Amino acid sequence: EKTADIMCMVAMELEITLTSISLVLLVVYYLLLKQQYRKYENIPMATPRIPFIGNIAFLDMSRSHIVLSDWALKFGPVFRIKMFSEEILVLNNFDSVHDALVQKGSAFAGRPPMYRTSKSERHKHSIVWQTYTEKLQFLRKEVLKSLKMYGDGMDNFEHKCAPEIEKMLANIRSLNGASFDPRDNIYEAVSNVMLGLTLDTSFDHASPRFQMIKDINRLFNDTFGTGSARSMDFLPWLFSLQCQKYSQQLQAALKLRDDFWNQELQLLKKRRESDCIVQRIMSLTSDPRGKQHDVLEVTAKEI
Repeated sequence: EKTADIMCMVAMELEITLTSISLVLLVVYYLLLKQQYRKYENIPMATPRIPFIGNIAFLDMSRSHIVLSDWALKFGPVFRIKMFSEEILVLNNFDSVHDALVQKGSAFAGRPPMYRTSKSERHKHSIVWQTYTEKLQFLRKEVLKSLKMYGDGMDNFEHKCAPEIEKMLANIRSLNGASFDPRDNIYEAVSNVMLGLTLDTSFDHASPRFQMIKDINRLFNDTFGTGSARSMDFLPWLFSLQCQKYSQQLQAALKLRDDFWNQELQLLKKRRESDCIVQRIMSLTSDPRGKQHDVLEVTAKEI
């Protein structure tokens, strides 16, 4: 009997404890929800919303632009949606976008934290994926200097682009006016132009190295696009298990990128007088200005 009484008391205490914890969590959630509501109460809220997940159940990420346009007709050109814990402001007309990006640019600059960009610390070193910081401003200026896009620098820029443009035009002329899809021609020309500007190199379009570039771009486009891969940012614990398609693709993209970088960096170091963006960023790793802004080899890799 004593054992039964003790077990009964333990069960009651456990029930009381769990009930108390649940009540505390509900109160905290309510207070946070109330505080957040006051913060955004002047901005129309897209409905319906489901507790904890927000509007995500009603937002088809494969056609999000269409859904958001439909919601703009209902809630107005400026409204907010919620995806799990993230509150997102949606601007859907010229005046609101101009006000945010031009009139109040510094307030709206930057990127929210994302699981995808935290992999390999892309959010700290990439010009594309890091938020608006002094480091980002510094890197942008250095890239523009490398491209020499001031004064007569545009002539140099044109000189670097011309060979690939000529190849593309020659391929198009060889079709003798027949209809064709220009996507591959444009993609191949632009890719080699970018390789020339960043790494001072180019590849034959049929080479394994060029195919590697295509694979890297495809994987990064799939995993960093605005489609269903966006769920990685909202459920990072699930994707950290490495058992989901997009998580595996992201790891594959990063590995391919690193393999490509390691091979090209060795070749670039042999061309000491190379005039390219990566070479300039690499030179900043030993420059006081670069050290001040935490410019490392991985920063150059993210170019």
